[in-house]
Amino acid sequence: MDALILSAGMGKRLEKLTKNSPKTLLHINGKSMIQQIIEKLSKNNITNIVIILGYKSETIKKELGNGEKFGVKIDYLINKKYYETENIYSVKIAEKRLLGKSFILLNSDIIFTNQVLSKLTLNKDDITLVVNLRKKLSEEEMKIKLDNNNIIEISKKINSNIADGEYLGILKVKSKETKCFFNSINETLKEKGVNVYYEQALQHLINNKHSINYVNVDNNECMEIDFSHDLNKAREIFQEKEI
Repeated sequence: MDALILSAGMGKRLEKLTKNSPKTLLHINGKSMIQQIIEKLSKNNITNIVIILGYKSETIKKELGNGEKFGVKIDYLINKKYYETENIYSVKIAEKRLLGKSFILLNSDIIFTNQVLSKLTLNKDDITLVVNLRKKLSEEEMKIKLDNNNIIEISKKINSNIADGEYLGILKVKSKETKCFFNSINETLKEKGVNVYYEQALQHLINNKHSINYVNVDNNECMEIDFSHDLNKAREIFQEKEI
């Protein structure tokens, strides 16, 4: 199984903290987020990793190198339009590299425990998302709605009062579904352009009767870092001994 890490964005919501460095290089308990992601992938025997870079790309390359020191092989691909595109365009860039292979897609602004990847890799469904089934949600979060254990809607626009939980920016696609997955990416790009989230391609799959499943985790297992208060909270929850 391979991994795709999306790390092209500018992290504008963290303001001065990302003025000179990508968000994923911010430290939580002594290590950058990107280093912790790489280490957890390695511990779960996921050693072929593609990272999509854009903003301040050389700083991430300097931090990680070719991946050898972490026991992995890293290939870097560049989103040259990172400043004017959303993450669906970064996913598209990896199509040729991942087509026909099972892979895990991760946003690079997340912090999580080893148990999260264990749950995901052990799950036998074809397309599986990591979610937190909770009710206290804001407009900012990528929300989901469920029906009979399947995800039937995924969008930030879902009313918080009727949402069933939050998608946390990690998913798995099995090899037999990668063609279908990237076809949906391409169709969504054609219909909606480059300024939408890749989750719209997931919704496109759902609308066309494809099953999207999930594994559930809680706040102590996985968090997405969007704002400074998220960073502070993660530093409290994810003590080094627990990571």
